[in-house]
Amino acid sequence: MKKRFLFISFLLVAMVLPSVIKSMTYNEVITYNKVLTYNEITTDEEALNFLNSIGNEITLNSADLSNLSNTNYDDFNFFGTVYDVPLALYFNKNNYEYNGFTTIVKSNNLVTLCYYGYNYGTKNCNGVSKDVKINYANYDKTTYDKAASIIKSFKDEYSLNGMAAINSIYHYGALSDNDYGMSADDTLTDTTLLRFSEIKKVIENNDEFNYKIISYGGGGSPYDANNLVAVLLYKDNILYGYKVINLNYQTMIFIDKNSSGTIYEKVEKKLNEYFNNSVAVSIDKNSATSYGYDLSSDINEILGTNEKYKSIGVDITINNVKEYYLIVEVDGKYVDHYNLRSTDKNTGINISTDSFDVPLDTLIKVQDVLGKNYVTQAKNNNNLNLKYAFDINLLGAYNNKYINTTSNDVDVYIPVSNDYEVGKIVDVYYVKNDSSLGETINGVVEKIDNVLYLHFKTNHFSTYAIADYKDTNVSEKTNNNTEDNPQTSDNILIYGIIGTLSLVGLIGTGLYIRKRFN
Repeated sequence: MKKRFLFISFLLVAMVLPSVIKSMTYNEVITYNKVLTYNEITTDEEALNFLNSIGNEITLNSADLSNLSNTNYDDFNFFGTVYDVPLALYFNKNNYEYNGFTTIVKSNNLVTLCYYGYNYGTKNCNGVSKDVKINYANYDKTTYDKAASIIKSFKDEYSLNGMAAINSIYHYGALSDNDYGMSADDTLTDTTLLRFSEIKKVIENNDEFNYKIISYGGGGSPYDANNLVAVLLYKDNILYGYKVINLNYQTMIFIDKNSSGTIYEKVEKKLNEYFNNSVAVSIDKNSATSYGYDLSSDINEILGTNEKYKSIGVDITINNVKEYYLIVEVDGKYVDHYNLRSTDKNTGINISTDSFDVPLDTLIKVQDVLGKNYVTQAKNNNNLNLKYAFDINLLGAYNNKYINTTSNDVDVYIPVSNDYEVGKIVDVYYVKNDSSLGETINGVVEKIDNVLYLHFKTNHFSTYAIADYKDTNVSEKTNNNTEDNPQTSDNILIYGIIGTLSLVGLIGTGLYIRKRFN
């Protein structure tokens, strides 16, 4: 699928815009100082002076990564070896960029550090070089083995498209514009990874590690941006592993070919429905592009079909942000509907929503507050017998902003004990911080994957308390929409967020995994 085109795109980008590796801030592992001026090595003389200044040995704040399995992208010469990442971090720590250097491995503890300028087409050391002994930090073998297993679980490529891509653009702009800027005012963020639900699942299931990314460059077509990154795994400030992967970001919109209206009317209707007609959407019909080659193979690979597809490229502006989209007409069953799911690992409480104002990287944050004073006071003042009480909040990981209310209802699922019966309705109380009660919501007991949940809907996030099943006025389930959602806003409890991204899981539609390179 466009293999030759993408290969050339990546190669040209790498040759014309050499990869710039910047360090990143995470628990003070490596600090990216925006005021710092890096010394860019551009001549053999400068390279020789630098090599002489570092001596014959380098101690890396890293485990021995020489036994890591190779990624498919190692076939591209300009991606370097397993030593490139820790050495790049070493260079940055010493106030140098890593451009123009590569390593030729002689043994686990000896490499030739070679400066070859900006000739990205070769790994041959025709320039200044020096043999350097590599020493590693003292690291835990068990932790290293765990990191190696996580690395193997990462795929070579992840894609984000459909309505998930629309959601991401609406909140953060294009992936390539937002997270891969390499100027002094930009810092790469690990929250980029949280847009890709399968990567996010790996990270959140292994939250003892800190995860960071370093960009290698990118390429692609107008609707298909590719960004090559190294995902780094840290623990206790030691690098335990990394994997080079391709993050593929496709601005595609799938519409029902059998629905009425022109292709433009169909797209406009779908976007307006998604945004509840509250976001400005406009289509520049004059920008429409019909491709000279058939894109059906690309689309078939995404959808897992074998059909002939009609598509057209067009500029669409969403809230004053213009982006190039590929509109594809498909059978209605293939029209994707964005849905986000996030789970608190400690309590098992999870949320599900297709609300446009909940971004891809949203994390559910839960605190058990049954014993808190304001809940106890509310319980006593209203003569309630409560079984559970949780402060439930949604957090956007990228900007660390809480989402207090949503335009659409969010489904909340709280695990409950076997005392509760499937199909019964149970009272859920909205408890304010001043111990007063808001509206009472009717939750329905459901069994999902052999786990009992109390399911209710809300568009407001704060403290919710669940009545004890034995004492609540329960009744048979009559419909799926019995709740009366509170609309007022109160002061939510804000907890410390900075640190390891954990306690959550997110499963979103619109994620497709494709391998372009063999």
